[in-house]
Amino acid sequence: MFDPTAYENLKVVLEGALYDLDLSGEIKVIGRKDSIDLASLSRLYEVTASLSSKECRITASIRIEAGLQQLASELLALTDSSPGVVAEIEFKGDQVDLTDRNINLIKEMWGTDREFEEKNIISSLNPPARSLLLTFNRIITEEMVDDLLEMTHHTVKTLTALSR
Repeated sequence: MFDPTAYENLKVVLEGALYDLDLSGEIKVIGRKDSIDLASLSRLYEVTASLSSKECRITASIRIEAGLQQLASELLALTDSSPGVVAEIEFKGDQVDLTDRNINLIKEMWGTDREFEEKNIISSLNPPARSLLLTFNRIITEEMVDDLLEMTHHTVKTLTALSR
């Protein structure tokens, strides 16, 4: 019998929470990635969403990733690392929508104990854009599944605040 890994269990919870929000009309799921890198034995799951009720052009991508270390720690019952996932949330939008004020609002809403990576994207094909990546400096284990659910709800709250 196949026993799902922590990554797979957390992926199912995240997927269910986001699609429930889509079904309720709070958000609109506009993209999904589910990747396995066979060279590094890493897995990545990402869902991109926007608010469905507002004319908000800012999107949020919630992604979880597990590498070989997390897989090995679970399958081999290693004690020096924890099975789980690394979570990131990325907000993207045109420079007109994702202003300095909005970047500061995101940082304020998520707290100073996060790592932020801001990117300005200049392209000859599209209007200038920006992104802000939030990194949570820890492994999220199955015991922390409520934290993952809270991240999804806080992401929706952030998108709502950005749309005002």
